[in-house]
Amino acid sequence: MLLTQEDLARLAEFSQLELATVGTDTTLAHLQQLIDVVDTLSTIDTGDTQPLLHLFDPSQPLREDVVTEQDCREDVMHLAANTADHHYVVPQVIEE
Repeated sequence: MLLTQEDLARLAEFSQLELATVGTDTTLAHLQQLIDVVDTLSTIDTGDTQPLLHLFDPSQPLREDVVTEQDCREDVMHLAANTADHHYVVPQVIEE
């Protein structure tokens, strides 16, 4: 399929783009290259190709959900500037 200047003008109108008249030949050549690539891809026989559903193997091995660190809250609570009821108290940053 060969593109013409009229095709380019219609495409610009449909996509609501304002194309400068100076570079239309270059734009037309680039779009023609794109169409040529798509035409080449459409000739490839993909009848026996399975569709790709995921980039990664969907059966990823998962590790066990087990606790690997010990609770050290009591060891570091005294380092906080302000605590109350076994929680860290911080200044309010979101206004009501």
